[in-house]
Amino acid sequence: MKKNLLNLLMLAVFPFTLLACQAKGEEKESAEKAKYKDVEVKDGKSLLWKIEGNGLEKPSYLFGTMHLIEEDYFVFPKTLEERVLASDKLVMEVEDISKAAGNLDLMKAEEGRTLKDMFNEEEYNEIMEKSAKAMGMKREPFEKLFGGMKPFAVMSSMTKSLFKGPTKSYEMTLISLANLNKIEKGGLETLEQQLGFFDAIPDDKMKTIIIETMNSLEEDNGEMKEMMKIYKSQDLDKLGKFMIEASPEMMASEEILLTGRNKAWIPKIEAFCKEGQIFIAVGAAHLVGDEGVINLLREKGYTLTPIRTDK
Repeated sequence: MKKNLLNLLMLAVFPFTLLACQAKGEEKESAEKAKYKDVEVKDGKSLLWKIEGNGLEKPSYLFGTMHLIEEDYFVFPKTLEERVLASDKLVMEVEDISKAAGNLDLMKAEEGRTLKDMFNEEEYNEIMEKSAKAMGMKREPFEKLFGGMKPFAVMSSMTKSLFKGPTKSYEMTLISLANLNKIEKGGLETLEQQLGFFDAIPDDKMKTIIIETMNSLEEDNGEMKEMMKIYKSQDLDKLGKFMIEASPEMMASEEILLTGRNKAWIPKIEAFCKEGQIFIAVGAAHLVGDEGVINLLREKGYTLTPIRTDK
């Protein structure tokens, strides 16, 4: 179970360093707006949820993403695209993650909290070597770029090694679609807030997470494949169980990485939805459980309905 936190970050927090390298995004032609019909998923297995009621003049949509995913598991049907195009605004965790490449200064560690400060020389050298290899870089340029960054930024750089094939990003696809069709964008958090969540994790726990992640880099990551299969099946209940069973590290920091953020988002989501028809896209982990965004919105009096994305 040593690399599960890194796996689950794909459902909860942006892997900034990798997305920054992909910041040019997807090229996609603008599309014509089309009418669509919402069809309820009777068994509740969906990543797309319609938000209605509680005084809203227009419905909005909540979609659970996987921040990076192999192309074979990436599903973005026409009907999903149509709902984005019909929206007055696209809202994501961070307004425009494609700008991450221009904000690398935010990832710099404070004095005394770099990897060199946290680890002995042997551990540090091993982290640099294995992380550089995971990024497909040589040690010297990798260390020059990442050596002074926050531990999370370095751990995030290891993300590339989790995937065996070409990857896609739901966020970059959505941003491209919004930009090409002049759809306004909004965010639930700032880039600084996202990068700060891991600062709240104690150094001793972060040190353990980094070492366990590093030691697992060269292993066959069957758990990532299993998670992608569950995500593609759109079974949020199964995804929630997978998170609990497979990621004790994340569950130990659940309030920081998931539930605390969910609660902070609710008033912001409510305010956005009052503006018109909004398409909200957040990591699928945030939709799961009693303290997930779906249930929290229901407790506020909204009706949330799972919608088919293939009709």
